[in-house]
Amino acid sequence: MGVGVFQQVRENTPPPTEKPFLGEGGSNIGGNMSTQRPLELFTLGETVITRNAQESLTPDDIREALARHRRGDWGEVPPEDAEENELSLKEGFRLLSAYRSREGTRFWVITEACRSVTTILLPEDY
Repeated sequence: MGVGVFQQVRENTPPPTEKPFLGEGGSNIGGNMSTQRPLELFTLGETVITRNAQESLTPDDIREALARHRRGDWGEVPPEDAEENELSLKEGFRLLSAYRSREGTRFWVITEACRSVTTILLPEDY
């Protein structure tokens, strides 16, 4: 990454540990609502944000994206990237999600393979 300035993100409330599994792609169509799937599929590690992302996103955008990312809702990634993320969950590779803020700003959430750090950044920060 070509960004030299990061700030640590602090969250005030821990996530719940379970939710209904909503089937493939996060939809309840054809899914088994009685099956439980953990809300937190992996550890985020230290969470950092680029200065550019910090200035462009609201705290709510950040909290929502981190919650979606850690439960396996990869956002606006192509199907092949979503499949790669599912493999990465099992094999311990890097995870990438793409979201849009309420204002329409596109941003990424990347968790490193070692799960020691998760970075929130804008595409141009990469």
